[in-house]
Amino acid sequence: MHIMRIRTFLSSHSMEIRLLLVLLIVYPPISLSSQQKQENRQQATATRNITGPILPSGLDSSWHLVFDDEFNSRTLDSARWITNAGRGGKCTSVDVGGIACFDSSAISVNNGNVHIEANKEQINGMGYLAGIINTDTKYYFTYGYFDIRAKMPKGDGLWGSIWLYNQAGDDNEIDIVE
Repeated sequence: MHIMRIRTFLSSHSMEIRLLLVLLIVYPPISLSSQQKQENRQQATATRNITGPILPSGLDSSWHLVFDDEFNSRTLDSARWITNAGRGGKCTSVDVGGIACFDSSAISVNNGNVHIEANKEQINGMGYLAGIINTDTKYYFTYGYFDIRAKMPKGDGLWGSIWLYNQAGDDNEIDIVE
């Protein structure tokens, strides 16, 4: 999965329900070859054409930008993101029957994109190493407008997803893409 930009706008008229911004997972029953991974990265970089921060069409001046990450640094901003499932630390297995280990080594940032990879690799008794990033404990937002530009993985068994989670820590979610 390649994510090019995540922006959140909130209105001064928002209600008080708190949500976790975004949770991204790649789940691999099979893995891509290194050539396929390189082709996906090149395609994501080549098709990127993003303008500067502009208020999205249809939003009036009561909306203001509260979160913006265009992944322009060399690493993921640890002040904004964590690279595990949030409630368990390294090598956490979430909703995948204990077969995938989510670890920060599957996350990389370059050319204005964050790359979340999945690899067939034995680690801590699990058959796959995958990546996950989220804003748990970093940012929570009240209702808002989310502008997320991402290239989802293609291939059998790959599961790229973007979710909103609530601050309560239970498993209730709103699926943006799954």
